[in-house]
Amino acid sequence: MKDNQAKYPQLRFKGFTDPWEQRKLGNLGLNISDGDWIEKQHIFENGQYRIIQTGNIGVDEYLDKPQNAKYFRQEDFNQLKANEIFPGDIVVCRLADPAGRAVILPNIGKQMVTSVDVAILRPSSRISFRFLVSQLNNPRNLKQVQIMASGSTRTRISRKNLEREIIQLPNINEQKKIGSFFSILNSTIALHQRKLAKLKELKQGYLQKLFPQNGSKFPQFRFAGFADDWEERKLGEVATLSSSKRIHLSDYVTEGIP
Repeated sequence: MKDNQAKYPQLRFKGFTDPWEQRKLGNLGLNISDGDWIEKQHIFENGQYRIIQTGNIGVDEYLDKPQNAKYFRQEDFNQLKANEIFPGDIVVCRLADPAGRAVILPNIGKQMVTSVDVAILRPSSRISFRFLVSQLNNPRNLKQVQIMASGSTRTRISRKNLEREIIQLPNINEQKKIGSFFSILNSTIALHQRKLAKLKELKQGYLQKLFPQNGSKFPQFRFAGFADDWEERKLGEVATLSSSKRIHLSDYVTEGIP
């Protein structure tokens, strides 16, 4: 496949008709580097630098996981001449699952470093980072990385192979338009996820308060008009229970159907 082979997407914003180009990730003029060899003796429960772990990198989603937060101290940073990472950098996980997933680092209020299993991408004037991270997380691109990844126990992609990943690229104005579109979608998804989490928490609270607890015959909360005590019954006394019939494959596979 030639590096400059033209492509056209199925859907486009108005005003854009130019063909897209294909470029290898390593040919986009980005500053691409690796995280550091952070070993067990460098990892602490507190420190100057928050370690961005592979588990913090979702598919276009930063997963904070504060309960698992680990830190890197200044003396180790100086000794290893570590690579500090910054809000706005793209971090790409080279480990499954899936390898190649990427996210733009948010500002978490801490200085940051990351491990050697993470690639760091820094800006280029001809690339919209919001567009690029959407491309990297595209199922087509994640499949491409999967094909290039290797490893018997832990599948990973090398930095060299990651830089060979093919990126489809329109002009910078169309990149910005697409990037903005996906940014709005991500914000909407995050908002609904927070609402969902609150509703689930609310449901758990009502499950505790609308049913009697600890041997009581009265729930903490009741709907108006109900005051009688609750009774306890065995499940078999209030419902008829039966087992489903075990069905063998030969009972429902029609002969002749592949």
